[in-house]
Amino acid sequence: MAKVLGVPSSSSVGLLDVLPAVGTFCVALPMYVATAFPSVPGGDSGELLAEACKAKGGVAHPPGYPLYLLLLQAAFKLELFHGLTPAYIANLENALFAAVAAAAITHFVYLYTNKTNAFAAIAGGLMFAFTPLTWEYAVGAEVFALNNMLLAILFVLCAVFKRSHSISAASLGALICGLALSNQHTASTFVAGLTPYLHLMNVSETPSKGSWGNASSWMGLLRHLVREEYGTFKLSPIKPTNLTEVL
Repeated sequence: MAKVLGVPSSSSVGLLDVLPAVGTFCVALPMYVATAFPSVPGGDSGELLAEACKAKGGVAHPPGYPLYLLLLQAAFKLELFHGLTPAYIANLENALFAAVAAAAITHFVYLYTNKTNAFAAIAGGLMFAFTPLTWEYAVGAEVFALNNMLLAILFVLCAVFKRSHSISAASLGALICGLALSNQHTASTFVAGLTPYLHLMNVSETPSKGSWGNASSWMGLLRHLVREEYGTFKLSPIKPTNLTEVL
């Protein structure tokens, strides 16, 4: 099959090659689930949950996080989670994102080191999984675990492309880039990745309490995307007055 696809057989990835990643996933996910918040954590979780719980969806603080909100809404509708609160469902979804991220890191290390040491790859994935900051955002409704997952998948696709020069890996990488940044004939996959932002325009047509700004027009959407109300490169709209507040 590899020869038919024009890929050297030595560059192929078989079923056994994913076992280290599966091992990492099977260790990380139960730990995350066991330590997941039972209700609403602090930070932005409450706002993100409130916007995701609206019937037509809402608009979170800039830049809006439409992909994350759409994934939350999809999870709320799964029969698997019947009887669980939206907050706990969101926390479990974050645990899944984080576990996939750790597994992807393991797979990346395994491929990038030419499949020479599965145990080292697993160790790398688990070290990532259980660093304090990664673990913190794996157990509560926040956007960072999803970001980690998308970027870790990009690492894997880069390793696959390095080995095989696969056009499909490059195309999927372009799509993941667009989703992670949630942009020409070849850039159409980036455009597809940006389509979740159209969701913000749709829900802004009927504003609801708690939703941020007015993203119903292209200019309004752009203002939200570049975080004009916050300051484009600031994490908070609050201006610090001294070094202590900055830290």
